[in-house]
Amino acid sequence: MKYELIYTLGRGVDAECNMKGARGDLLLRNMKGEYYELNYISIERLTNSLDENDSCFFDSNLIIVLNMDFETILKSIKSLIKQSFIEWNWRPLTIEQVENFYYPIESWETYEITNDL
Repeated sequence: MKYELIYTLGRGVDAECNMKGARGDLLLRNMKGEYYELNYISIERLTNSLDENDSCFFDSNLIIVLNMDFETILKSIKSLIKQSFIEWNWRPLTIEQVENFYYPIESWETYEITNDL
């Protein structure tokens, strides 16, 4: 199955996301036209977010990575696809959610991800 990784804010915010250690502007679209929200956080950010008052950290569709670079994100998505993790464990967004939170599509940058994992 073919997928598309969508940077809804474009790759121009990569440096800012790397500095913050978090990224929530990514979508994954499958051949059926279903969109899945991807939320990335670095281990460093996760560690810094927890203290004596916060015993846990959670977010929907959370993926923990060592860093936020493009290659790491691609590798993580390919791993999730290979394990059929996304369709089995996550619900796709509704079209209304995509339109309300991720439009305008003119700012989207898409990258094709194929089965050659």
